[in-house]
Amino acid sequence: MRSQYLTIEFRRGGERLKPADNRPTRALKYHYQALGIPAWERGRLPVVKTPGQLLFAAGIGMDCHQMGRGGGERVVFRWEAK
Repeated sequence: MRSQYLTIEFRRGGERLKPADNRPTRALKYHYQALGIPAWERGRLPVVKTPGQLLFAAGIGMDCHQMGRGGGERVVFRWEAK
């Protein structure tokens, strides 16, 4: 991960995330709906990506596919709305 290029941007639509092994991969829209986050707020929440992979979505969390890779250092993102 240390050598990967990260980008922070707003949602564009169509991004998919799997927050835990026991939860399905879904579009961010459906995760946000299930969490009760209003549609007007969803477009203002940032996401963190590497080329071709969504790592984190504010309000939802990390993608579980990225949580256990490798045995080295890890970066964990946390969103705090103020």
